[in-house]
Amino acid sequence: MARDFRTDSEFFALLMGSYARLVGKLLVPEGKDAAWLYAQAPIAVVAHNTDPDPKFIYANRCAQTCFEYSWDEFIGLPSRLSAETGARGAAGAARCRRQEQFHVGLSRHSRREIRPALPD
Repeated sequence: MARDFRTDSEFFALLMGSYARLVGKLLVPEGKDAAWLYAQAPIAVVAHNTDPDPKFIYANRCAQTCFEYSWDEFIGLPSRLSAETGARGAAGAARCRRQEQFHVGLSRHSRREIRPALPD
């Protein structure tokens, strides 16, 4: 069984540290924790592992809403399948356009991709 990162404080610290190092700012406001990021954050956050065919290991509720996948459907899904936006429902895509401000993809090579928000 895969480790559950939904409210894992060590994983939260890893996400926050990696994001700050790569982007130069905080991902979430000071004082917020793993539970807040998972359940209440107004931005979609996903993470995948470093397997040769990376699989999602984390998706907060905002991401689950945007992509219309439950936690169980998201976790273990190969991240390469997320590249096709045409597969999203119209409502989910509209929510993502309103909510996502950027996407940072971290890999084992510490590459990043920053995509600005889509216009409404």
